[in-house]
Amino acid sequence: MISVIKAVIPLGEKYFAFALINLGTEEIKIVIFATVIAVAIAYMQIYSKHLKTIFIIIVPIISILCYNYMNKDVVTVKIFDGSSEPSYYINYDNTDYLIASENINHTRFVQQMTSFQLDSYDEIVYCGKKEIDKDFYSRYTDKLINMSDKTTYENSIFDVDIDIAGKRKAIIIDINDVKIGFNHNKTDMSDYNLDIYFFGSATPADVQADNLYYFYPAIKKNVALITEKNAIELYDVLTIKIKLSNGQYSIIEDVKNFGSRI
Repeated sequence: MISVIKAVIPLGEKYFAFALINLGTEEIKIVIFATVIAVAIAYMQIYSKHLKTIFIIIVPIISILCYNYMNKDVVTVKIFDGSSEPSYYINYDNTDYLIASENINHTRFVQQMTSFQLDSYDEIVYCGKKEIDKDFYSRYTDKLINMSDKTTYENSIFDVDIDIAGKRKAIIIDINDVKIGFNHNKTDMSDYNLDIYFFGSATPADVQADNLYYFYPAIKKNVALITEKNAIELYDVLTIKIKLSNGQYSIIEDVKNFGSRI
């Protein structure tokens, strides 16, 4: 049964993006267990072949619908390496946002859109130091926002606090008080209590967060610190689900880690 669920996950992501089915959570394990028990009992107790068939089909459908209902107010954040820094794909209520911390490599950009099953973004917010690749990004959105200097961007789902000055850059995304941060070249982030943090090339030693990650290109000058901090190497995509109702979040273990380079 688990193999069947794995097979339909891509369809679930496409049509039920608000409730990404994650086989690693306790919720879905309980749903699967309860479904199997209910189907087994029905199979033994119901003598009519037609009723058995109907029951076996309907129970899993009802179970998944209940799971989706429990997760209907979930914001999904997918973090990926654009070229050397993390970029953020945020989905909520069938609305797709991209927070680009740099000009994303074109090949990487298209690969990720294919992976996310997207043709375009409803909104792209560019937070890089270099001049924005406007012609490229404009192909994929009707709403392109270019941020520079120290400023804050916000909408009804998330806030982005941006500090860009010279070689320094910090980006903090806040979704219902769940804070995801990235720092490049020792920007002061002492005012932030971060839940998830991605190391930059010259991150200060006093950075604190509950979950620490790094992309290899960003840590060539920072090997000792990320080793000391026990940060996790991230090669592909990290998915975070955040419940708007209470701010609880879970990190989905879909990280493709092919071995440390440090």
